[in-house]
Amino acid sequence: MLKHIFTIIIFSFGFFINLLANNIPEIEQNQINSDSLRIIHFNKLAYENLKSDPVKSYENASQALLLAEKNDIKTEIINALLLMGIVKKNFGRFDEAALYYFRALSLANTLLLREKQSVCYNNIGSLYQTQNNYIKALEYFKKSLDIERQSQNREQISIRLYNMGVVYEAMDSLDLAYTYYLNSLLIEQEEKNKEGEFYAFYGISGIETKKGFYEKAMSSINKALNIAKEINDANGISLCYSELGTLYKTTGNFSKALIAFDSSIIYADLVFQKNNIRLAYKELSELHSLKGDFEKAYSYLKLFTILNDSINNAEINTKVAELEAGFQLEKWEKEVHYLTEKALLTEKSIITEKRYKYFLLIAFILAVVLTVSNLKRILPDTRNLFIFSILTFILLLFIATILVIGGFYGPGNEKLRFLYAFVDVLTIAVFPVFAGLLLLERMLLKKNIKIAEDLSSQINDLKIPNNDVMLTFVLEGEKKIFEVRSSELVCIEANDNYPAFYFYRENKIVKELHRISLKNIENQLLDCEDIMRCHKSYIVNIRHIKKITGNAQGYKLHFSDLNFEIPVSRKFPKDILIKIKNKLK
Repeated sequence: MLKHIFTIIIFSFGFFINLLANNIPEIEQNQINSDSLRIIHFNKLAYENLKSDPVKSYENASQALLLAEKNDIKTEIINALLLMGIVKKNFGRFDEAALYYFRALSLANTLLLREKQSVCYNNIGSLYQTQNNYIKALEYFKKSLDIERQSQNREQISIRLYNMGVVYEAMDSLDLAYTYYLNSLLIEQEEKNKEGEFYAFYGISGIETKKGFYEKAMSSINKALNIAKEINDANGISLCYSELGTLYKTTGNFSKALIAFDSSIIYADLVFQKNNIRLAYKELSELHSLKGDFEKAYSYLKLFTILNDSINNAEINTKVAELEAGFQLEKWEKEVHYLTEKALLTEKSIITEKRYKYFLLIAFILAVVLTVSNLKRILPDTRNLFIFSILTFILLLFIATILVIGGFYGPGNEKLRFLYAFVDVLTIAVFPVFAGLLLLERMLLKKNIKIAEDLSSQINDLKIPNNDVMLTFVLEGEKKIFEVRSSELVCIEANDNYPAFYFYRENKIVKELHRISLKNIENQLLDCEDIMRCHKSYIVNIRHIKKITGNAQGYKLHFSDLNFEIPVSRKFPKDILIKIKNKLK
């Protein structure tokens, strides 16, 4: 916690200098910050309203897009375009959805934003999937999946696996679809993501229904329905009722199937999911036909045909939309280019003034990095490090205040005068502070080396009585014990709940892992004075210590047959001498 606070202080220094270097008028900077927050807020509202109120979601995303384009915040432009595309897709306006998706993809490609590229590919794949263009859908889903696997983003990998499972199911590749759904479910259960678990169970139930595993299918779809109700997902509930209707229809329970399909339409209508309604119309037409009610079957078939034509005809419109998207993007990029050129011309008037500030900024950052590095080595204790940093910061503020009060920075805006003074003091002070830390580190290094040499000499000169006893450790989670002679035990190293025991067997060091906490081991060694805890991660046998070395950070123990050194706390060398002297009395 304190370390993080110190890091914040350091980055605050950079913020002050960056503010000065940019030389942006205070009012304009505040306006930009205000717009940025509003853009993020509008996009967040659009995402939150996506399922419950898509009309409001589209309005929020449109507001975010206008502000983002005005302030040239490209990542938020992409977010707004994607959100608007999702709403249009759900409304069945696939030509407009494609326009937004391809515009977002083009911008993401220009900026080399892999995460955004993946989202665009996934959404475009979903668009083709809805239009039954499965080859194109798989092409885009695989592109997205490759990006997410490179980023090791498990949540997004699961979504892509599910989407590909849906396509393979539509292509009647049931075994392949089931594999993708199951892999998605395993990831979502590990991540404890309820929404992801819902989709996986929903997909699996469809495969089980088609394969004739009706009991398993009923169990899976009920799991999905319960999750959808728990997370209040109207679209998910609609999908589950549709799947339940298919299951009831397949098993001959027409009355329950009718209720399920009607319920699916009701929930789909709440969130404007036309594709769900289309599928329900088709199923209801088939259901009434099986019941012999051909009049109702025809009416639902007519409704299905009207809605299906409005959706599938969008494929042609999509191609037109791609051309339009290219045109609109080109126009937008020209506007951005014009604004960029205008900004560059404005910056030329102050470029000379900025050059020396950039030089000082680079020098300051390098000096801060070196200073913090050496400070951490000298003051490993976080509390002391934090106190030292705060005192230094206060001292610099005090010096800057004195310079401003003394009139060294002339008349003018008081805040700007103080800012200039603080930057100058900070830039100059960091170098002598760094030099002082280097000197202090060298002094501590010499002191600790001398102490370590003296301790090593005393340990080698003293002879410890050979009180060899059998040590018995009661292991955790097992009804077992581990036994080793005290003279053979060298050290114990913490390793979560399985510490590593290093001990001699036939004159060779052996390493074994056993389930027991280091604290428990320490409690079982209270009567063994030769073996003690020297560090939060180590317990050592002082008999086998051959040498102690020291540097500016502290001391380390060396053992004859170990290929690593063991760190110790600063008070430990004194404790060693007390223990050894007591044993000689």
